[in-house]
Amino acid sequence: MHSLNSKCLFIGLLMIGALFSQSTFITDTIRFQENKNKYILKNSFIYPESINISIDDKNSLPDSVDYVNGIIYWNNSHLASKSFIVTYEIINKNLPLIIGPLWKDLPDLDLNMKNKPEKENYLQNKYISHNNKLYTSGTFNRQINIATNGMSEFTGGLNLNISGELDNNIMLSAVLSDQDMLIQPEGNTRNLEDIDQVYIALQHPNFSLDAGDIKYKNNISKLINIERNVIGINNNFKYKNFSGNGLISTTRGKYMSLDINGIDGVQGPYDLMSKESSKDISLISGSEKVWLDGEIMTRGANYDYVIDYSLAEITFTAKNLIHFDSDILIEYEYVDGLYTQKITSGTYKSNLSKSFDIVTGFMREKDNANSLSSDSELYQKIANGKVGDLIINGAVTDSTGDYYLDGDIFIYDPNRIVNEYSRYKVTFTYNVRGNYEKIISDAGQVYYQYYDNISLGNKDLYSPYQKISGPQSKDLYYAIGSYNLGDKISISTSISNSIRDNNILSGANKSTNGGLYEFRIALDSIETEYVTYTLSANNLIRDKNYSSFGLDRNAQYKRHWDLDSIGLVDESEFTMNFFLGVDDFSRTSFKYSGLDIGLIKKDRIAIDQKITSGILTGTNFQHQRVSSDIGDYEYTNANIISNFGYFSPFFRFREETKSNTLSYDILGGGLNYQKENRSMSLGIDKRKDKTVYQLNDNQYSEDFITSLQYNNQNRLGWKNNIILKKRIKKYGEELDNLDYVLGRMKMSYKRPSSPIYFELNTSTERTQNENYSIVYDSIGVGLGEYRYDRDFNAYIRDPNGSYISYTIPSGQRVDMININGFQKIVFDLQKIEGYPFIKFRMNTNYDYSGKRFNLKRFIKPVVSYGDLYRSYIHNIIEVDWNLQRPIDRFRAYNIFSYDLQGYDPRGNDLFENTETGLDCYLSISKNINLKIAGFSHSKNIESDFISIRDRNIFGSWYQISMYTKNKGNLESDVTMRFGGDRGRFYADNFNCGGLGFEYNARFYLGQSGSIQTNVAWQRNKEDSGINILPPEALNGLTIGENININSRVNYFLKKDISLSLSISYIDNYRYKNLITVLGEFRAYL
Repeated sequence: MHSLNSKCLFIGLLMIGALFSQSTFITDTIRFQENKNKYILKNSFIYPESINISIDDKNSLPDSVDYVNGIIYWNNSHLASKSFIVTYEIINKNLPLIIGPLWKDLPDLDLNMKNKPEKENYLQNKYISHNNKLYTSGTFNRQINIATNGMSEFTGGLNLNISGELDNNIMLSAVLSDQDMLIQPEGNTRNLEDIDQVYIALQHPNFSLDAGDIKYKNNISKLINIERNVIGINNNFKYKNFSGNGLISTTRGKYMSLDINGIDGVQGPYDLMSKESSKDISLISGSEKVWLDGEIMTRGANYDYVIDYSLAEITFTAKNLIHFDSDILIEYEYVDGLYTQKITSGTYKSNLSKSFDIVTGFMREKDNANSLSSDSELYQKIANGKVGDLIINGAVTDSTGDYYLDGDIFIYDPNRIVNEYSRYKVTFTYNVRGNYEKIISDAGQVYYQYYDNISLGNKDLYSPYQKISGPQSKDLYYAIGSYNLGDKISISTSISNSIRDNNILSGANKSTNGGLYEFRIALDSIETEYVTYTLSANNLIRDKNYSSFGLDRNAQYKRHWDLDSIGLVDESEFTMNFFLGVDDFSRTSFKYSGLDIGLIKKDRIAIDQKITSGILTGTNFQHQRVSSDIGDYEYTNANIISNFGYFSPFFRFREETKSNTLSYDILGGGLNYQKENRSMSLGIDKRKDKTVYQLNDNQYSEDFITSLQYNNQNRLGWKNNIILKKRIKKYGEELDNLDYVLGRMKMSYKRPSSPIYFELNTSTERTQNENYSIVYDSIGVGLGEYRYDRDFNAYIRDPNGSYISYTIPSGQRVDMININGFQKIVFDLQKIEGYPFIKFRMNTNYDYSGKRFNLKRFIKPVVSYGDLYRSYIHNIIEVDWNLQRPIDRFRAYNIFSYDLQGYDPRGNDLFENTETGLDCYLSISKNINLKIAGFSHSKNIESDFISIRDRNIFGSWYQISMYTKNKGNLESDVTMRFGGDRGRFYADNFNCGGLGFEYNARFYLGQSGSIQTNVAWQRNKEDSGINILPPEALNGLTIGENININSRVNYFLKKDISLSLSISYIDNYRYKNLITVLGEFRAYL
């Protein structure tokens, strides 16, 4: 959310700058520095579209750019001898200090004014009156909702913006937002942390202060690399050679770093869990960082991955295929509802001399245990515990319970078939090592059953207990010093110490203490005429009890060192790095490392070479080898690229070998094409795995992957963004082969003069879908989205219903092929001279999930298909004919749709709908218009597990409407509707019909408001005398009289204060005299 708000704020600033400022182009030349990823430009407030970065006259892209502060973030994968040139456009005139709705300063409209007043510059007066100091804008509202069923609520919201200058050189920017907050009868005063969104910023040349919802960053070095989303105060100051930072905050989130092993051919979703391995968490939006095989990923359906923050699940797009040996590393912050955290931090930096710098600081994370009552049983168990984790039994003896205990196994028996055992109510919790599986009965009831199968498959398991962590605290103290011996030699050292207490309530003083120590010496940039040398050495010692606050290792540290786990024993690592750069040709890095981890000693040699100019620009070679007494690891990666104008053929080779567990090689090649707005890449790869899963030594698997990427970003005509990958993997006899397509296709065609408009957006992926059952919960009539129909044992969508829905996953995952997207086609004949004003439209939406793709089952599914998860398509075709007069119009349309829902483990439901209609709009006079419309429809509903849901409906309905507008302030229309439906349900046939009238009116209260009223009456009857009808019949209305009245008043008391009042009345067989009143007061600040 903060990331989105920041982008919106910056875009707004740029728009203001474009209106009130001037700009200038600037060029900066910056040299890469080893172990540095942050480069500050000479200017700030940069237009994003204007920035251009080049290395050796070739365009290049950094990791990210902070356009407001003028900072480039670029991890050092480049030669120290290289420089990059940055050209950009800046705003060189101060931005306006006042922003907000200037319309409030315009005069009131007077439609009776006969003499035009003299022109007045209200915008200029606004700036003069405020003298460029402070400006506020926003809204404040209160809302009351009262219903005759006894349900009522009082809510409100606040949205306030403040900006401007407090004093000389002190700028203020603040946002306070709290929508839909519950108002208590006795009133309330909200704490700052209770506001949904708070952001306050003070800026001064010597200090800055951020308060509210902020993202705290402390990236001093690769070993001190901390980021948190917090609510609090963060202060930065600078005075002469001294600078520092202080943070006091709280957060709902807890930091977590998780390694995930990929599942062969499965793009997701992959579950993210808490430190206690619980899936019952939600993620803080934007807190994640994702690495796949050591490469940082970018969030977005058009990029590398998508993430569901509420379900804590991540899915990778077709851009990167997932293999069984894919390394996935994710950092994130999660909320589990147990403890909030207090975070305090301080940093002090000092340049003691030109040669000596020092940084010291601390950080503390401490769980807030105030939510636990000291008298509660849970508090006492935690306080008396000796360790951080506590096991809470989920079984409680209860004579009304649905489980009984047979030995040490709980058995579900709601019908009390067995009576000789004690009864229990049991709460089960997700546990990767659990012994129970989740089952959903035919009645939709969720229960748990003992699972003794050794092969877990893709099944979630549970336990009749829960693991609870006691409140914890973690401290970090660090000091970093660097000293330059002349211009070429530098020495640096880093010392940090962590203290962790896994149970701050126990008083057992069981905290663990660990240290991290690094010493580094570097010989920087010895340059000859064409060659640059650098040499560095460092030694790193890490205690096993050292607790990191962030990622302080390489994302593939375990893989590149051939380790199964880290952080369990003491470590000592020594590294020497020699760098050789040849100007306008290549760069080469040689690295030797030694690692002592516990009783194991490992040696690693790594070579990295890249050609930086000429016809082979981009060609690179990487090789590393790890040797130890327990086995060797070897990795080789080579990419050869040739550049011939617009075309760049490439060849790649990769080989990786790990003792007894991993051995594969990849051989591939392709062709890249780049010209102006078009780019294309074709590739073919063949991968051979010699050790796969449980196959014998003489067996292997072969992987054949073809790929196509095409991008065409023309402003007019065709625009294309296509990624397609075809994968065929053949195993031995023990495993099933893989054969699937992954891809995303976005295509569009548009020209102002062309009668044709086309848009296609579709994707295909292979994921693991989880069966689930939909559960409905009653919250009161008029407050839900569904109503329950007892006659058909079904929940029907109804805005006046009393039920809301939520899903319960079954825990059983199945590999599925998913295809979804939409298509739009428009053919406009009026753009062709001499043709009538006829427009043809066709819109199609589709969503398919199945164990395999079958075109026949996609086009026409059958309810008995058991290998479909979902097959949905909705298609509408329209022909729109405008006659000579603007209001005269004929519209014909056809809609067909079907939706097979197979995600319920009990069985499938199939919904089919077809509708054909005609609308005619005619102008009778200047103020009177006529509409004649009619449609025929058919609906068919089938269920293969609840037969009473089966039903079909056929019918036709017609309406005649007259629209009138008088010379005063009244607009109204009168409509007559009539028609009928017939069909079959259970063993009964029905034939029903109805006649109704509807009146709509809107009366304008001058320039201050309006009154809008809708009154609808319809009488329906069934010829055979039955009182039960399918819910789709009669357009959702009931047999007998149906009365519906809605009235709404909107009125501005002043230019910035408004009142709204809505009254709704419903009376029919389903809802008897239901009245709902909704009022709102809103002030524009």
